[in-house]
Amino acid sequence: MNILITNIWLQNLGGTEVFVRDLAKALFDDGHHIEVYSPRTGMLANEIRSFGIHVTDNIQMLKTVPDIIHAHHFLPCMEVMNVFRKCPVVYFVHDYSFNGDIPPVSERITKYVAVDALCLEKLFQYEIPREKTEVLHNWVDISRFRHRDIFKNKPERALVFSNYAKPDNHYRIISSTCRDFGIDIDGIGMGFGNSIADPERILPHYDIIFAKGKSAMEAMASGAAVIVCDFRGLGGMVTSSNFEYFRKYNFGMKTMNKIIEPRTLLAELNNYDPLDCKAVTERIRREASFDLYIKQIEILYDELINKFTLNSASIDYSIEQAIFSTFDLSQKASKVHSDHLEHRIREMGLSLQDLNQKINGLEIEKRELLQGINARKRENQQLTEELNRYREMQVDLNKKRKSFWRKLFL
Repeated sequence: MNILITNIWLQNLGGTEVFVRDLAKALFDDGHHIEVYSPRTGMLANEIRSFGIHVTDNIQMLKTVPDIIHAHHFLPCMEVMNVFRKCPVVYFVHDYSFNGDIPPVSERITKYVAVDALCLEKLFQYEIPREKTEVLHNWVDISRFRHRDIFKNKPERALVFSNYAKPDNHYRIISSTCRDFGIDIDGIGMGFGNSIADPERILPHYDIIFAKGKSAMEAMASGAAVIVCDFRGLGGMVTSSNFEYFRKYNFGMKTMNKIIEPRTLLAELNNYDPLDCKAVTERIRREASFDLYIKQIEILYDELINKFTLNSASIDYSIEQAIFSTFDLSQKASKVHSDHLEHRIREMGLSLQDLNQKINGLEIEKRELLQGINARKRENQQLTEELNRYREMQVDLNKKRKSFWRKLFL
């Protein structure tokens, strides 16, 4: 099977970037022909290339007509759809809050896949029909992330495992509270300047790990008790009794509704139970294995290709042609750079929540950072308005098409 994967960037160890790396390699190892397109390439793109997979930031350099497009992010999805105009597409949404994850509307997108219930809500907000949606929860590569054999009665070491944490934001409160609790603590991620490509090497050495999303799942699979937490707030310790709730929302944003403060942190630290920790580890490894996910996604690809083959004759490609002719993708791609910058600023922890935690002596720096963030938000709002205008145009074209067919047959 020829599979084309898109992502808005492949530069660092971010969430969708690592997702694309692992997915592309697994599909490639299964014998599929894989190509990856991203308008911004870097370190992650080079790593994927080292597997023998073609990665390009020039859409004209793609070598093979895909059987299916596995798309992440609005703009690169639209770009490849504009080049391969008679190819089925499956569109994945990974982030509820990121505007780059807005779903395009097209008959060729045969399935919209959300990674959790919150991203599914986003699809419904953009009026994607329920029958065209599906939830595929994230995975853990259990062959990579081996679990510890000993679950200590009393936790001794903790880790903040996050690209959003850094020494002077919420990590400061977590580290102080853990030390008062008698636990040594470390931090790993971009904000600490020590991102690692092989977290499986160090995660089994920690009893408690503060993380979210896929990082939280990897920590659980390694045998740690996980407290879902990041700059947005505190979710809590994942236990056997609340596992389904946290899994439903990808151990992410929706669950982080408590304030990060010593009182709430101590309450979660006191929930540590080695027997329950072992049970959670066994469950995540049983229900979220990478091998199971790859089988599911290969079945999905086959189903969507067959469905598209049966229905392709009924698709009105002139609608898409009209859309592409009025939508300058190259211009929009350059304008999305502001959104890219805002997202990277968030990854480094320079969010409003973080800035409010800075000490009084950094007030001048805080004001300068807020000005920069507000500028990025204004630019982002402009991009959102342009994307919404595009969606309105799609709706109008669909109405005109329906009106045309009614007049034709009446």
